[in-house]
Amino acid sequence: MNGYAPEYVHLLVKVNDDGSKLDFFFDPGEKEILKSQFLKTWRGLVPSDSCYYLIYSFCDTIYSISPDMQKIASAYYIDYAPKKLPDIPVDPKDDCLSWEKKLSHLDDYLKTSSIGAGDDFLYIGITDKAYKGYLSLYSKRSKKIMTAKRLVDDMYLKGNVITVTGKRIPHNMDGDDIIWEIKPRILMKGYQRLSATDRETLQQKYPAWDQICSSLKEDDNPVLLRIKVKDF
Repeated sequence: MNGYAPEYVHLLVKVNDDGSKLDFFFDPGEKEILKSQFLKTWRGLVPSDSCYYLIYSFCDTIYSISPDMQKIASAYYIDYAPKKLPDIPVDPKDDCLSWEKKLSHLDDYLKTSSIGAGDDFLYIGITDKAYKGYLSLYSKRSKKIMTAKRLVDDMYLKGNVITVTGKRIPHNMDGDDIIWEIKPRILMKGYQRLSATDRETLQQKYPAWDQICSSLKEDDNPVLLRIKVKDF
């Protein structure tokens, strides 16, 4: 088990199966460790087939950690210019409120909220000062990157728009699939807007999906969407 441990000298600790804790070697510096206490990323340490990926709060570098957890290296740099978070002085007495006050003086900035890694891609959840959300996909094969503020369904609920917000950013994965929690009303609106022809097509081609959307209520639990990322 591995996770954040700001109270230690290092940013990460490794917990053995017997429960004994050993300090992990990754030490980004006292200032970075202090900053990491002001905000936790939803998904900052993720496994892949070849390594672990790590990003900590207010950091624009994704690190790779070897499977034996003996080597760490910078794997990807996220270029947020011209909205890169500047190097803000940090006082040992700073807390979440004082840090937010310092950030409030900036015109705008981008920060990483979550990351995930598949065999062929990385996804990065991003928020700005106004807590607007962005979802970026990076292809390991083509080296291309796509960033979206909203997703438009062209398969099931054709034309239905799912807006990415600070609270609505994917931060879980199952294998190579991104798992995204969506409020029922978003799917309900999309279903209600379907034409009679599109609704009939949905019933014939995707009966299970039609049954879910037609029976949803606003106070139901969130719906988990499974996003399969194609090559791009």
